[in-house]
Amino acid sequence: MRLAHRTTTAHGAAHATAAQAGEDDAETEVVDTIVELCGCLPLAIVLLAGRLSHRPTWTLADLAAEFTATADRLAHLVAGKRAVDAAFTLSYRDLPPARRRLFRRLGLHPGPDIDARAAAALDGISDAQARDGLEALYTDHLLEEIAPRRYGLHGLLREFAARRCAEEDPADDRDLAVARLVAYYRRTVESAEEVISARAPGTPELPSAARALTWLRTERANVLACLDHAADHDRAAEVVGLTAAMAPFLLREGPWPQAVALHERAVEAARAHGDLSGEAHALDELGFIRYVTGDFAVATGFHQRALALFEELGDRHGQADALHGLGRVRAIADDYVAATGFHERALELYEGLGDRHGQANALHGLGRVQYMRADYTASADFSERALALFDALGDRRGQSNTHLSLGFVRYMTGDYTAAAAFHERALALFEDLGDRHGQANALQGLGRVRFVTGDYPVARSLHERGLALFEELGDRHGQSNGLNNLGRVHFVLGDYAEAASLHERALELFEALRDRHGQANGLNNLGRVRFATGDHVTAADLHRRALALFEEIGYPHGRCNALHDLGRTHWAAGEYERAADLYAQALDIFQSVGDPQGEAEVWNSLGTLLTTASGAGEGLAAHRRALELAREAGSPLDEATALEGAARSQVLMGDLEAAMADLRRAARIYNRIGAATTEAADKPD
Repeated sequence: MRLAHRTTTAHGAAHATAAQAGEDDAETEVVDTIVELCGCLPLAIVLLAGRLSHRPTWTLADLAAEFTATADRLAHLVAGKRAVDAAFTLSYRDLPPARRRLFRRLGLHPGPDIDARAAAALDGISDAQARDGLEALYTDHLLEEIAPRRYGLHGLLREFAARRCAEEDPADDRDLAVARLVAYYRRTVESAEEVISARAPGTPELPSAARALTWLRTERANVLACLDHAADHDRAAEVVGLTAAMAPFLLREGPWPQAVALHERAVEAARAHGDLSGEAHALDELGFIRYVTGDFAVATGFHQRALALFEELGDRHGQADALHGLGRVRAIADDYVAATGFHERALELYEGLGDRHGQANALHGLGRVQYMRADYTASADFSERALALFDALGDRRGQSNTHLSLGFVRYMTGDYTAAAAFHERALALFEDLGDRHGQANALQGLGRVRFVTGDYPVARSLHERGLALFEELGDRHGQSNGLNNLGRVHFVLGDYAEAASLHERALELFEALRDRHGQANGLNNLGRVRFATGDHVTAADLHRRALALFEEIGYPHGRCNALHDLGRTHWAAGEYERAADLYAQALDIFQSVGDPQGEAEVWNSLGTLLTTASGAGEGLAAHRRALELAREAGSPLDEATALEGAARSQVLMGDLEAAMADLRRAARIYNRIGAATTEAADKPD
């Protein structure tokens, strides 16, 4: 019978004890006396019950007499506390010496629960001895079983054990016990990360990535409690080492504000103790977490400080890591030249060190820079080289990130089947790794593909799931992109009010993050909503601002989206020549980056303009070209728009039969995908 079932009421427990001990109703008065002596506290009563059950020759009167004597010796305590301490003292005194020591040291554990391996480390004994000791302490009612083979101390028992430890064990022994515990957690966290990423085979304790991830999640509170304990007791090396070990898990699981605070504390601890290497590594980790939370300027500063320390120390591997971090930050800040230089320097150092993991990461970083510059051929080449290395190394984390990047490239170049496959593989890997940030990014990427292929309900669900994860993690950059993507879905479904609200929220976040790329996309998306609701003047202003930002940061894909959308505002104002010029510029860029879906959009707009300004025949030809490209890309919205535009041209040409046939085909597509507008949204960043 478990402890929880034995302590329903104080008197009930005591009377149950009497019955188990074979006493009759005549001893009820003695039971009541014991209950009163225990202050009616169930924990004290159960401990006394356990004591009696181990002494079949004792009577309740014997137990009451001994307990009264012990309580009298603790007269300096208040009544309730005295009763509990008396019960604890009697139970503790009966333990064998080794079990008493284990119990005392459990009072040193700062976390909420413990298993046999952690207890073994804490007490300096074998796992088997720890298992037997914990089970015996549970049987003696001195431990609670929180979960199978996981134990915890009642708050009062924890205080009692800690006090006994302070009184009976030398300070050096106590410090050594905690140091063993922290070392065990650090070693096992590092081993779990190696197993999860497939950089090392499983161990008997952590045979698979799933078991390793479960262990990390189960022990999270204990590890963080040990970190707090180390910080409170000025154990800088433990703070720095254990925080570094936890960095990958904190990045995957969040919440990131907590991760930031932990890394900041590690930096301060290392600096205070003159640990330059520890400080440099902690600064680099802090730079990365600041990067993912969107604090790009702050992240740059941390990576620069880390790089300076690594250079002072002559640590080439640390220098390469810091350079790689600087490359990431400069890329997101649209400084592509500097980003490329940092990644190339990192790659050179990794190659000199023979670090293939580092090489793969640097190649992946170079691929991301080329992606942001819209050089998709070069981006795919770098990413494929990185993936080959990650595959050879069996690095699943690297594989998942590179699949994600290749999915983005395939999406931007209109290969939606391949894009979906890459994103789905990335999502499956991220789920296996327990990487919630990676899952959020993969969900967003897959949502974009489902959006452009016309599966709007699925796209909406994917974006909502991704956004929820970004919010849980505290990733403001991810949130802003998620809001933008979700706004595009609401826009195409005709919910313009919600679309505007989502884009405005995204824009506010992008502005707070000083993300010019995101701001430009937000402005352009909001411009589309304003255009659809008839506010062409505001739409034109938003598109001009977006175009200026895209030109400033040198992002061609964004430029052609903004040029196209600005052209539509000029078309609506009857400024056909200016509209045609803007369409031509957009078309040229879409062709140069190899995006058939983007081309289809422009050809459809050009077809509408030509039908009005130059004649239905030229308009029809443009819509037919859009139809061809839309089918090539697999974009049903652009296909329906082209059919609808072609029908309008054919009506003007007098070919009503052909017009009706195209309109029926367009209507079937619109009904299938549920689109409420013929205006497609632009590509996101």
